[in-house]
Amino acid sequence: MLRGPSGLLGNTNEKLADTTTNKAFADMATIESNREGSVQNTNYQGQAAYQRSQGQLANVQRPSTIGTGLQIAGEAATAYGSYKKAGG
Repeated sequence: MLRGPSGLLGNTNEKLADTTTNKAFADMATIESNREGSVQNTNYQGQAAYQRSQGQLANVQRPSTIGTGLQIAGEAATAYGSYKKAGG
């Protein structure tokens, strides 16, 4: 590596190389931090979607066993009535 004055401000090539290296490390640290933040954000979004789906499932109205039985019995009675009317 060349050593000695570089530019009008008297910076040495070594000092410029050190500054460039330090900035590169800082940039890499920032990129890594942003990547980790993105992963964490994706994780939070997944958790939120799961919680929303659980809330929606909890609000689904499920028929009771008695209600289902009465519905089936009603349909059977209607079908039997239609059969009798048809001359069965």
